[in-house]
Amino acid sequence: MFGCQRERITEIIDDGTPPRKPAGLKILFAYDGEIGLEWFANREEGIAGYKIYRAVNSTAKFDGIGFTEDIFYRDTGLEYDSLYIYRITAVDIFDRESEPSDTVSAKPVNRFHPLRIWSLQVHAHNWTSKPEIKLRWIPNRETDISHYEIYRSLSGKVIPSDSTFIDTSKSFTFTDTTNLKILTKYYYRIVAVDKGGLKGKPSNTDYDIILDKPTPVFPPDSSNTPYFTEFKLISASYPARYKIIISSSPVGETVGEIGFRSEAISDTVSVPPTSLVFEVYKTYYWKIHTFTKSSDEPNSISKQVSFTIIPDL
Repeated sequence: MFGCQRERITEIIDDGTPPRKPAGLKILFAYDGEIGLEWFANREEGIAGYKIYRAVNSTAKFDGIGFTEDIFYRDTGLEYDSLYIYRITAVDIFDRESEPSDTVSAKPVNRFHPLRIWSLQVHAHNWTSKPEIKLRWIPNRETDISHYEIYRSLSGKVIPSDSTFIDTSKSFTFTDTTNLKILTKYYYRIVAVDKGGLKGKPSNTDYDIILDKPTPVFPPDSSNTPYFTEFKLISASYPARYKIIISSSPVGETVGEIGFRSEAISDTVSVPPTSLVFEVYKTYYWKIHTFTKSSDEPNSISKQVSFTIIPDL
């Protein structure tokens, strides 16, 4: 014989009494523009969470800055030399608020250098209005980062200095268009700088080369052609990965792609259309993308040309 008993549900009744004021509020850490708080959980039933109040340099005025269901709070974006004073209240499910806790205070002084960035990625583009090199990286988790310094070199050893410095960035992307040359390798590193001027170690080095544009040869532009057995193009002047893209209109749906790699340098390359089937009396458009990286982000893009399939009679 097995017995079962329904789970008892205890209803919390509003007795009109606010929660007791929280105890044990303390500073967990205070540096680099951040302050961490921690306190003891209230033992009463029906606690919804805690309101955080903050004053700056004086207890004359406390402002509410947040609410949390946890028993810790991280305050960020603070000034290094200001004194931040905190107190908290407990709030129950009836929106009754306790008396404020005792206060604690700290200055979040600038102590540590930013962390090194490991995730720099560099991609050259020769398909915008003018050649450019796009840099991207994962932003630092520190909240007191002021900006990032960008360094560039023509050699693989990029030593941050006045001679290699080119610009700064407030975000975690940067587009370089300064004095770039086709078929030249450009190497980059970046350095995170905090609001106090402390710098992190230089990031990993990454590079790319701006390729010249390949040239569609066959089928030629605006041509009427019978069925054919190969596309022909003039390759870029550097070994690369390629993708021929065929579409149904200048901006229409892609009907086929042919990917391949070639070590050819400014030479004619023939590529079979694989299993593509073209409709007669229909106009198609084709262009060529080059790639120097493993991603599908094109390096250079040829002009787009068209052809119409006209069968032999």
